[in-house]
Amino acid sequence: MEEEKKKSNFRNYFLTVVLTFILTTIIISGFLALYVVKKNPFNVQACIVSSFLSPSDIQAGDVNAGSATAVSSFDHPLLSDTQEVMLDKAGIDVETLPSTISPAMEACFRDSLGDSRVNEIMQGDAPGPLDLFKAKGCL
Repeated sequence: MEEEKKKSNFRNYFLTVVLTFILTTIIISGFLALYVVKKNPFNVQACIVSSFLSPSDIQAGDVNAGSATAVSSFDHPLLSDTQEVMLDKAGIDVETLPSTISPAMEACFRDSLGDSRVNEIMQGDAPGPLDLFKAKGCL
């Protein structure tokens, strides 16, 4: 009888510790998620979004495929077809983008992205999701 009581006490103690640990983990995870959504430290949201959107998802066939029909009717003078498809997939309406880049806008892009990345994009490299998030204030 005494041995059963000890097993029951141990089982109750163990169950209490495990449930407390699980609930504490859930509460801390909830607060962490709320903090990330509200404060966005280290631009975490952009990193999360960029894991779902990447330039490697765009293949050469996508430019002429049906996925780019919304973009194919409008040819932006400053963007290549690949860049237009990437921006369209990121949810940016290419028609609303400026058709000329002012010196102030270019300086803002260089401050946000760096000289080498701006030069790569000007040579035709598709802007990545992080590039879009960093430079969205320049547009």
